[in-house]
Amino acid sequence: MSFHHTRSSNRSKSLSIPEHVPVGVVIGKGGSNCKAIRANHGVFCKVDAADRKVTLTGPMTGIKSAEDELANLFSSIVITKPGEERVFDIVVRDGPTRWWSFEKDKESTSDKQIQEYPYRLQQSGRAVETPSLSKSWIKEFRQEDTTRVMSYLLDKPSELPPKIKVAFGKLCFKLKSIRCENSTIAWPELQNLQNFNDFTTRWSNFCRRSSPSIVALMDDLEEWMEKGVEPQKSLSVHLAGYEGKSYDLKYHLVDGQWELHNAYSRRYVRGTYDVILDNDTSFRVRAVTREKISKNVSADIQRCLAISIPDDDIFHTEVALIQPDMHIKSFDAKLKVHVETNGLRFSISYLDQRHEEFRLECRLLTEEKAKLSTKDNEAHVLLEKVLQSMLGKTVVSIAAAAAISSLCVGAELSVVESPRVQDLNQTLQRVAFGSCNDQSFPQPMWSNIAAHNPELWIWMGDNIYADVKELGEPRPVPIPPRKMFVEATREELIRRYNKLLANDDYAAFVNRTPIIGIWDDHDYGINDGGKYYSYREDSQQVFLDFINEPKDSPRRKQEGIYTSYTVGTGDRTIKFILVDNRYHRDDYGTKDGNLLGEAQWKWLENELMTSSAAFNVIVSGIQILPGDRYPVAEGGRSPSQRERLLKLILASHAKGVILLSGDVHFSEINQVVCSNGTNTITEITSSGMTHSWMEFHVPSMKYIMALLFTYANLVMPWEFRPTQKSFYGHLNWGSIDFDWENKPYPVAVVKTRGADDQVKLQYEFESKPYDSDSPEQDAAECRAPRLIPRWQRLFWHGLFVGVVGVFLLLIPVNALVLLWLVWYFIKKALPGKKSIHKKTE
Repeated sequence: MSFHHTRSSNRSKSLSIPEHVPVGVVIGKGGSNCKAIRANHGVFCKVDAADRKVTLTGPMTGIKSAEDELANLFSSIVITKPGEERVFDIVVRDGPTRWWSFEKDKESTSDKQIQEYPYRLQQSGRAVETPSLSKSWIKEFRQEDTTRVMSYLLDKPSELPPKIKVAFGKLCFKLKSIRCENSTIAWPELQNLQNFNDFTTRWSNFCRRSSPSIVALMDDLEEWMEKGVEPQKSLSVHLAGYEGKSYDLKYHLVDGQWELHNAYSRRYVRGTYDVILDNDTSFRVRAVTREKISKNVSADIQRCLAISIPDDDIFHTEVALIQPDMHIKSFDAKLKVHVETNGLRFSISYLDQRHEEFRLECRLLTEEKAKLSTKDNEAHVLLEKVLQSMLGKTVVSIAAAAAISSLCVGAELSVVESPRVQDLNQTLQRVAFGSCNDQSFPQPMWSNIAAHNPELWIWMGDNIYADVKELGEPRPVPIPPRKMFVEATREELIRRYNKLLANDDYAAFVNRTPIIGIWDDHDYGINDGGKYYSYREDSQQVFLDFINEPKDSPRRKQEGIYTSYTVGTGDRTIKFILVDNRYHRDDYGTKDGNLLGEAQWKWLENELMTSSAAFNVIVSGIQILPGDRYPVAEGGRSPSQRERLLKLILASHAKGVILLSGDVHFSEINQVVCSNGTNTITEITSSGMTHSWMEFHVPSMKYIMALLFTYANLVMPWEFRPTQKSFYGHLNWGSIDFDWENKPYPVAVVKTRGADDQVKLQYEFESKPYDSDSPEQDAAECRAPRLIPRWQRLFWHGLFVGVVGVFLLLIPVNALVLLWLVWYFIKKALPGKKSIHKKTE
């Protein structure tokens, strides 16, 4: 809704900002709070930082409601005294497989231990590793207790020091220990965390010039440019594959050449502990080890690399491998400069030529640390000084610091800034895509994907799993009235999207990569969901927030998330057509059911018929072409809708049509041959970024499902694959590389890669249209490339179902045999009555 006011109907009112409320909180990131007030209340908002006043201009009713909202904001930011901050929830993660969640016990009890420490274990990632409930009480952390952590490290020397990271909201502190025992930190050790005596505290953050406080800080720090200071030029290279290990190499630029400065094995996170305090304040303790490698190993690795600097621009440094059994996970060059001010030593690492992206780190100067007494909290002092530099005033509450970093916490989606696809003006060379990504599982693919530097990422559905239990939660057998899948509410969708956005590797990737995409059923909100899903309007807005769709986008006002993007210039353009196969779909089994809805079909027809792009990439959350998989693939479930799409593709004469899909938890190539062999339409499926048929998501079923999948691919005919082996059943993601110089047509090479970063499937598309004189007839006659007689199909399907059925039948039979054997041996073991036989004469 927009508001229009005449000058005569407007009123103005000024409000004073309380002293304990930072001005930056009122403004919001990029002015977001003032924009929200205008959108919600029809009132213009102006903040005077010098006079600490907010001026509201608009109708009186709008001013009153905006004034109430600001009053609530002011009252939510409080200054607490030491000792009043209390833990209300603790989440502990010990490596990738174990985690615990604690909540305050609300039940009354006479147990003194529970009264003193009322935090009870609620969930555990693996029950066999869960501590006893009677021993799971945790000593309560208070705000001032951040100075009493890790005392057990002081008595356990080690040659491998960890890095400990403590974060207050988004203001992050890293603490480096000089001692550590070389073993994974376990739960009993967590209970003994005591102090930081041997730690160095520093603040670290990745930044853009998007917030007023960061801009003000950088204006002061960048006076170094006027003083002729020469920044340090450095290069970081992350490698994998040499002797089965990963390595970090650090270079400095000397006389125009990169020279190795030091080399380490890749860091290993041995334990991460998140402690959440009141007022949305939290801190994280993370133990990380890394080992410096020998000069001989370093020299061997060096001989495998070729590093060059085109046009003397370090930010375009090129790193290539000479040895094929290694691969580069990532590399980046930066300019680093040190600035001392206000008792702090700042390190600024510029990550691009324009100095728009940078990393800030700072620590107390040595002379400042010398002034601290044994009672002083170094982290707290550092925090105050950082905020003084950013805001020009002292903030005496960690809760206020957290409020500066994150105003809205709760049932709101985290904001991860990423470039917009609309800003991509150059010719694309590489895009990447993937699907089926459970946010509660380990996320192993993002570092590999980032290492290939795609210019665009495409989500193809099941980007999170919102309708099913997460990893570690109990999964009851779905016997009625229990359900395996439950409709996800807006709050549940947000919670699970936030879990993915909190992943460091994913956040780093989307910070520099434009994101587009569509959904499928599990991120839509319910398995096999369609137009009768209860929360589809809420789900649409949450999904668009997740991919950072602008608030004024037409996509937010239409029914469904379908859209298109055209990227490139001249005859080197690519059109991405993203279809929504959930919002309008009829229930399965509906006679003449519709998959996309008539409005979307008309839109899709216009997009293809009017396209002049060199390549047209159609992205679907579900498979389209296979017609032999009912009830798994859409080709079998909705044959009329499949035929309608094929007719549209053939009739449009659109060039370079590439079908991409997800959903099925393996990677595959499928085709249909049309127009008596003249036209072959190809679909590439990439599905399973966190779990697949060969890495099933239910651990107890993992090996059974892998065996079932392997057997199915040996026996079933799979007629729509170009070859029997055109599939890959493990974790995978995909990419498209465009060769614009190829003659006579540009080509797009689509690949899917495994977790080992090796190419598993590959197919080449040419930028030329399909040729069909009778699209309707040709679409009806499209067939599989390896068509077999119907009797053979029935035979192989029957054999598969029969063997699986016999296997399932043998389970209860074997159970009965086992019970009979137990009964038999028990009977034999028990003493029985002896029979007496009389000899008859």
